[in-house]
Amino acid sequence: MERLDGTGEAFALAFVDIDRLGALNDAHGYAQGDRLIKGVTVKLRAATRGQDHLARAGDGTFGLILPATGAVDANRATEALRNAVEMARFNLDGQAVKMTVSAGVAAAKRGEGVVGVTGRADAALRQAKALGRNRIAAAP
Repeated sequence: MERLDGTGEAFALAFVDIDRLGALNDAHGYAQGDRLIKGVTVKLRAATRGQDHLARAGDGTFGLILPATGAVDANRATEALRNAVEMARFNLDGQAVKMTVSAGVAAAKRGEGVVGVTGRADAALRQAKALGRNRIAAAP
C-alpha cells in the first residue's frame, strides 16, 4: 500500500471479516473455527481479481488491496467476494453450514496516506457489522 500510495495511482483497501466467528468458536471449538477460516479463505481467493492482494489480517479478518481501482470498482470486486462466501456451504461437524462476511471498503484519496485509508476501511467495516452483517459498507 505504501508503494501504491507513493505513486499517486488509484487504489482501494477493503477489510473483509467473517460474521459471527467468535460465537462459532465458542459453540464448536477453535479447531472447527480454524477449518471454517480455511474454507472461507479458499472462497475469497477464488473470487479475488488477478491484480488484487488478499491477506489474513487476524482472526477472521482479511485485508484486500485493490490496485488501480476506484471506489465503484472496489465495491463491485468486494461484493463478488461477499457473494462467493454467501453462496458456499462449509463443513461444520459433518453438516453443511452457511457463512457470511461483512466488508468495509475505502478508495484512497490523493495524499491521504496508508493510515488514513486503513482507518476509513476499518470504520466502514464496523458500519457494515452495525447495519446487520453480510453486507459491504463504503467509506465516504
